[in-house]
Amino acid sequence: MFDRVVAAEIEIEGSPKRVWQKLTAFEEFPEWNPYLISVSGRLQSGGILEVTTQNEVDHRTESSRARLHRVKPAEEMSWRETKLLPFLFEEEHIFRLEPVGESRTRLIQSEHISGWLAPLFSGRVRSHQASMEAMNRSLKARVEAGR
Repeated sequence: MFDRVVAAEIEIEGSPKRVWQKLTAFEEFPEWNPYLISVSGRLQSGGILEVTTQNEVDHRTESSRARLHRVKPAEEMSWRETKLLPFLFEEEHIFRLEPVGESRTRLIQSEHISGWLAPLFSGRVRSHQASMEAMNRSLKARVEAGR
């Protein structure tokens, strides 16, 4: 079975609470987010999100439905997307916020892709790395501009 993790991290000048506020203001994503260009739905565990991504490499867009798995304010948010059945293809997108000193936050954004059909999506894994890095830089700029 295929199992792959890609991750991008960045340190942001701002508290985890401040970063969380910007990270979860889904209605503002079209203004600044180059990767998750649209996210809608209720921010609660078990909730369904409509997610539209834009690939940083070729600017292709893709829409999907995902279920929020974990929501821990100012700490962690994750959602899962399944195609057909979980053992065939599952993708979990995770955002972790870690305090660094008094006023900085480390954002770790990762994606875990698994399942028997996942190798068919291996090109997607490579492009998502660049897309996550672009989003992290944009979030950093947005949070730090509001200080």
